[in-house]
Amino acid sequence: MLAQTRLSEVIPKQLRHCRSLKQLDLSNNTLHGYIPLELYELPQLTDLMLNNNTLSGSISPSVANLTNLQTLALYQNNLQGDLPKEIGMLGNLQILYLYDNQLSGEIPEEIGNCSSLQMLDLFGNQFKGQIPITLGRLKQLNFLHLRQNDISGEIPASLGNCHQLTILDLADNRLSGTIPATLAHLQSLQQLMLYNNSLQGSLPYELTNLANLTRVNLSHNKLNGSIAPLCSSRNFLSFDVTNNAFDHEIPHQIGYSPVLERLRLGNNQFTGKIPWTLGLLQGLFLLDLSGNLLSGEVPVQLSLCNRLTHLDLDHNHLSGPVPFWIGRLPLLGELKLSDNQLSGTLPQELFNCSNLLVLSLDGNSLNGTIPPEIGKIKSLNVLNLESNQLSGPIPPAIGQLSKLYELRLSRNSFTGEIPVEIGQL
Repeated sequence: MLAQTRLSEVIPKQLRHCRSLKQLDLSNNTLHGYIPLELYELPQLTDLMLNNNTLSGSISPSVANLTNLQTLALYQNNLQGDLPKEIGMLGNLQILYLYDNQLSGEIPEEIGNCSSLQMLDLFGNQFKGQIPITLGRLKQLNFLHLRQNDISGEIPASLGNCHQLTILDLADNRLSGTIPATLAHLQSLQQLMLYNNSLQGSLPYELTNLANLTRVNLSHNKLNGSIAPLCSSRNFLSFDVTNNAFDHEIPHQIGYSPVLERLRLGNNQFTGKIPWTLGLLQGLFLLDLSGNLLSGEVPVQLSLCNRLTHLDLDHNHLSGPVPFWIGRLPLLGELKLSDNQLSGTLPQELFNCSNLLVLSLDGNSLNGTIPPEIGKIKSLNVLNLESNQLSGPIPPAIGQLSKLYELRLSRNSFTGEIPVEIGQL
């Protein structure tokens, strides 16, 4: 093993003479040139790790000679060309890491013959074509990472046969069609990453079987209907379905994941009220429900989420006053309530949020004056109160906000002169 030894030459062909060599680790060096064909003449090799170098060229079909190979790690190099179909002759291969290269062509169907394969990572290449249905033969597969390629077509229903899968990441491709109901068979699944594709249709009801999910990201697709089929897990850490066309009400059961930290449901068509059960998410630090059709008041139960740093409810139909209890959120850094139907005055408690960086309340029907206590939010970068019904003088205390770089107060009913202190910001 010569990993991290600052080797900077080419891989020596003389290694062919090491006929009994089982493990070859030359990773984390600055080796360049091609992978010599002579390496494929080491019949006892079980582990070949050449990752984190600057190797170029292609993977030779001669890889088929390495019939005892269990680990092939060639990631983070400059390898090009196809993944040879002969890879399917490696029946003992357990780990295939080829991510962060420039490999292209289609993923060969023969990969489904790698019956021992447990981990397959092709992230960050230029693979095209469809996901081979033969991946469904890989009964031991627990990690499938195909993100950031140019893969098209539908998600094969056969993936539902990979019952050991814990991580399925097909994001950042050109996948289309619907999410197959057979994924409900993946009851060990913890991470489902399908974002930045062109998936459409509604979520199959059968997905309620996925009770061990910790991370879901379906953002930037064309999905619609209810998200309820994906909300049965109580182990969520993050849940993101932004930029789709999901509708119905936000399911109450999304609040039953006590460790949920990030909930992003923005830019959909959710209706009804914000469920009070979100107040049970006491580990929540980011809540984005912006760009929906939500109505009613902001539920007081959210005051229990005292780790919140980002609260974005922009562009909805929310009514009632700006909640006074927001002042109880000591870590709040961004409060966005723009373009709703909020009314009443600015609550004094709001100015207890000493860590607030962004305060956007524009596009509502707020009235009354801006209290001089606004000067207490010393960290404020953005203050947007435009397009309301605020009146009275603009308080000189705004001039105390030395970190302010965006101030929007237009389209209100202020009187008097612009304070000279603002000109000193």
